[in-house]
Amino acid sequence: LVLGGLRATPARFRVRAVRAGRRSGGSRLRFSLTRAAKITLSIRPAARCAGGSAKTRRCRARTLTLHGRAGSNRLTLSGRVAGKALPVGRFLAAVVAVDARGVRSAPVGLRFTVLR
Repeated sequence: LVLGGLRATPARFRVRAVRAGRRSGGSRLRFSLTRAAKITLSIRPAARCAGGSAKTRRCRARTLTLHGRAGSNRLTLSGRVAGKALPVGRFLAAVVAVDARGVRSAPVGLRFTVLR
């Protein structure tokens, strides 16, 4: 199982508004898969997390799970996870695909910035 060609366009975006009518904000996420699989995006702040010692310092990851088909895939990243907007700042997303047989892809990193 190979997850490839991962990119966000634009990599700097505003959180998409939750109102009817005009849609603005968000980013288009594109990637390809060799087989249909469940995709997990684990999103963390790019900056160091505050508090605790270096060994105990942990950033709470926010996770998105979705299904991808074999071949080219694209989806909209709104800047919201579980209905809550990501705060302004830089983020790292670790993306992993797992197919129906439990085969995991190598993790792929993605950087993006949420603007005010």
